Amino acid sequence: MTPRSARTVLRSRNSPFCQGGGNGGNGGQQQKFMALGSGVIIDAAKGYVVTNNHVVDNANVIKVQLSDGRKFDAKVVGKDPRSDIALIQIQNPKNLTAIKLADSDALRVGDYTVAIGNPFGLGETVTSGIVSALGVAA
Repeated sequence: MTPRSARTVLRSRNSPFCQGGGNGGNGGQQQKFMALGSGVIIDAAKGYVVTNNHVVDNANVIKVQLSDGRKFDAKVVGKDPRSDIALIQIQNPKNLTAIKLADSDALRVGDYTVAIGNPFGLGETVTSGIVSALGVAA
């Protein structure tokens, strides 16, 4: 991905990137906003989105907003608190675009990397770097 292609992906109507958040609260009481984060659609047909566990952990309600403005309800399918990864599923997914995943076994020191996110709900951010080491424990 080049800097120009990163801009193209972020501005695309069919971007695989989304933002979402989890709400917690008690029944009829006003819900308290708990978390906001970003994710990436990995399976368009099933509506699967990878995000951070801390974004959806203990959430009663999960909402996903796509880069084109569409909003969906979602539910947690699986999570790993240790690695801070969660898999959520968009309910009734329609016309989604999934990211094409690469082969992580082909990753080499010196490869170019791009990280796309939505820290603190500030909007889409892009940063780049290089792989400096492999096999380092997190």
